[in-house]
Amino acid sequence: IVINVFVMLQIFNEINCRNLDEKLNVFKNILSNRFFITIFIITGVSQFLIIQFGGHAFQTVPLSFIQWLTCIELGCLSLPVGSVVHGTVGTYVGTFWDILGQFYKLKLLKILLR
Repeated sequence: IVINVFVMLQIFNEINCRNLDEKLNVFKNILSNRFFITIFIITGVSQFLIIQFGGHAFQTVPLSFIQWLTCIELGCLSLPVGSVVHGTVGTYVGTFWDILGQFYKLKLLKILLR
């Protein structure tokens, strides 16, 4: 179940990764990209088939319907977490790189002035 939850988190994180900026609506125009939909479906179906029918080859046992729902619900948690990250972290990451860049320039300048 644990590995399946991680895969579900990754599958739902694919939705979050559609927008690389601070836009919070990750579902906008979600059906317009055929490649995204195809990969999303193939990933989900592959995971289902591996877990349910992988058996000895993948060392898995089939999950019950309730276990699948639990895994999917936990996987959906990456959506609100992604929204929080998109809304807040982008600003701080930009500031961090700006400060780091200034530090690098100052240190490089000191080396050049020696």
